Amino acid sequence: MKKIMPIIFLLLSLISCNKDEECKMEEKLDLYQTYWEGTLFYRSSGVENKLDIKVTFESTIVGEYAIEDMNSNIPYSSKSIFQYEVKDKIINISDGYKNILVGKWWIIRHEDGNLILQKNISDKNNGCELCLTKKI
Repeated sequence: MKKIMPIIFLLLSLISCNKDEECKMEEKLDLYQTYWEGTLFYRSSGVENKLDIKVTFESTIVGEYAIEDMNSNIPYSSKSIFQYEVKDKIINISDGYKNILVGKWWIIRHEDGNLILQKNISDKNNGCELCLTKKI
């Protein structure tokens, strides 16, 4: 039985790969001293909005973000510092005054310098999605 288990595991991992796609193992997300740019999509009472965002993870626990919306009737800009912790498939962001990023973000995709995070994934009227591209 001990000899069969590794063979079963190998077969299951091979079956789960699509023939047209290369199987990629997820690597651990290391945000230390990285800089990202992208878009924050958020829904409030069912209405979707989007903001340009720049995020810097300065250390293993502290980051900073800047958001702006210069295309709306009332231009908006904000900058804040936050604390974060990466644990398995969740990034928990805390602190910061009126910090729109505060909360538990699910890591939906992390590959090829792209990062997609979602918050409040079970709430269709008030969810958030953060789509980032690594710059440094």
